[in-house]
Amino acid sequence: MQLSFSFILAFFLLLSSNCLSQKIKWKYRGEYLGIIPPYSFHTGNEYIEVEKTNIQILLRKREIEINIGKNSMKGDFEIVKEENKTLWINFKRPADYGTEKIIVSRKKREIVRDSFYPQPKCILYKTKKRRK
Repeated sequence: MQLSFSFILAFFLLLSSNCLSQKIKWKYRGEYLGIIPPYSFHTGNEYIEVEKTNIQILLRKREIEINIGKNSMKGDFEIVKEENKTLWINFKRPADYGTEKIIVSRKKREIVRDSFYPQPKCILYKTKKRRK
């Protein structure tokens, strides 16, 4: 009796942890490319100019990878809402406590990335898949 109870408990714990992990549906997955436009911000003593930078976002089944210039980051994400071929995602950066809002539009085949201030919003477009 004790063995079957512990087996059932372990089974439901594994099942629930697998069901609670979020997945990005295949229709949204892929590689998105874009450019962060140039911007400037005031540090208190001076203005700093930031040049335009290439950005790449890879949406995979259970992870998101963001490459900005030569910097790369992978982190956890949370799917906030999915509605009318649009997916809203909060991406948690691993190095700090900041989050980025990512809106994926399947119809337009683009991502709108809203990052921390002072970075402006940028639009990334999905690259074409090669057919095998």
